[in-house]
Amino acid sequence: MGHSDSSEWTFLQVPADYLPKFRLIYIDTLPTHPSQNLLTIQGLQNAAFWPPERRPSLRTLREWSRLRKIPVVKIGKFCLYNAEEVRAHLQSAFTVKPR
Repeated sequence: MGHSDSSEWTFLQVPADYLPKFRLIYIDTLPTHPSQNLLTIQGLQNAAFWPPERRPSLRTLREWSRLRKIPVVKIGKFCLYNAEEVRAHLQSAFTVKPR
């Protein structure tokens, strides 16, 4: 049942066009456009556009993501954020305009 020798393992040769069908995706290898700086939720929390004394908690950011109040790039279970898109969306969505 157990394999004690690594020479017993066989590895499959997978064609390159089949790779996108795998469910497991490594974030480090994702192709991104150079202008698209994708951040994790911790990176978004530490983004420069939040005032230091008014940074939202991780719970708040997750809730905003769940309610679709901020733009999110979802890849499987991974949520990634473009800080500039989030800033622009929050500025346009929550700006109170004069009457």
